Amino acid sequence: MVNKLNFVLIGASSDLAKEFIKINKKHNLNLISSNKLSDSHNHLYVDDYIDDINKILSFCENIDNPIIIFFNGYLKENRPLQFPSEIEIQKTFIINYLIPYTLTKSFISNNLKVKKFVYISSFAAVKPRFKNFIYGYCKKLLEESVLSQNLDNVLILRFGKINTTMSEAHSKTVFDLKKDTAANIISKKIMTSTGLKYANFYTKLLAIIVLVLPKAVFKYLKI
Repeated sequence: MVNKLNFVLIGASSDLAKEFIKINKKHNLNLISSNKLSDSHNHLYVDDYIDDINKILSFCENIDNPIIIFFNGYLKENRPLQFPSEIEIQKTFIINYLIPYTLTKSFISNNLKVKKFVYISSFAAVKPRFKNFIYGYCKKLLEESVLSQNLDNVLILRFGKINTTMSEAHSKTVFDLKKDTAANIISKKIMTSTGLKYANFYTKLLAIIVLVLPKAVFKYLKI
């Protein structure tokens, strides 16, 4: 018999979250999203994650020892093909950094007993690059802000490119992951890993390449 875990998925309407839901139906899934979902799971719809923070806290307070996963993500830059507008830059900061960090701080300050906080990050945080500088900077800022809390129940997973709607306009690489493969990696690492981890060896290798190569080179290679 499998012991059921209590998951809280924030940003539950994302492509990656939907894949996670498919492979974890045996567990208790509690979904929070700014898009209405048509499923049988326990679901909280919010207009704004920060304005509705009290609704989120009330939703979570009766969930026993939850594993909270932040699936929030937003990417609207792919230089030189696409430069983000001022509004898109603001949304990049709010969705990739402000929402997960603000909610984390609120869960902690309200003494919510959390089994684990899980954050989906990116190797873009290793060294913000011209291609998606703002996105990478926000992911790096989130990682540093979370780790500065010195919590022992945190997992930050750095992925490379996951093939979702968010990344469909970006160039394909040999390191790409299908979204179901990425969801399986998250499921497996949740119970075995803490701290800052890479999704797999290849993502770590790509991060090392990005660190070592001069900016001009990986701008030319479009990685």
